[in-house]
Amino acid sequence: MINLSIIGSGNVGKHFIGLVQNSENLNLIQWLSRSESSYQKIKTTSNLKNVKKADVYVICVSDKSINEVSKKLNLNNQLIVHTSGINHFNILCNKNRRGVFYPLQTFTMENKPQELEIPMCIETEYNKDMKLLVDLCKYLNLKYYQVDFEKRKILHLAAVFSNNFSNHLYSIAKKITENNNIDFDILKPLIQETANKILFLDPVNAQTGPAVRNDEVTINDHIKLLKTNEYKNLYRIFTQLIRDENKL
Repeated sequence: MINLSIIGSGNVGKHFIGLVQNSENLNLIQWLSRSESSYQKIKTTSNLKNVKKADVYVICVSDKSINEVSKKLNLNNQLIVHTSGINHFNILCNKNRRGVFYPLQTFTMENKPQELEIPMCIETEYNKDMKLLVDLCKYLNLKYYQVDFEKRKILHLAAVFSNNFSNHLYSIAKKITENNNIDFDILKPLIQETANKILFLDPVNAQTGPAVRNDEVTINDHIKLLKTNEYKNLYRIFTQLIRDENKL
């Protein structure tokens, strides 16, 4: 049995609360947050000085708040971990044993925690603490990878391209369709199939479209249809990147 405390009431914290509730091998000692919140009938406490004893403390707050929150916790020589992809564990208060428990996934409350596949990137300051994080992943039924700071930063960068930037492109596509009185839902099967392809194909081999066909007529027609210079330039940049990738 692992006793743990979760600090933070955002999407990541709430998802971990949900996962902990589904595990017989984990005991949620306390849920701490600077603001009052509740989830699955569990309420937070906002008194960061009144911290109960646990085996591990998981800080699920924004990157800019990690250091401040870790200093406010009245702890000494306890294992505390943050869930940031871009920060070293040394951002945590050095009175404690430190580590990283980074879920490489996007979280919204519309997703039920048990429905998400969440790869965990874990790291600890001391080797003796690694087993605890490994066991925590196993009890949460999550696949884990021991990833150091430098590789985790690269993964975080790659995640921004594959998740945040691609989602923004969906947003642009939605604006293009809606501005022309077209239902965006028509594109959703294509978006789904595009994502599914990379499960069994290299992304380069899965590439289709006018750029990889070197179809100048269609490319020029598309650029003419775009209303803003920003979108025109973005289209040209992606077209050239695809051509370069395919040596066209």
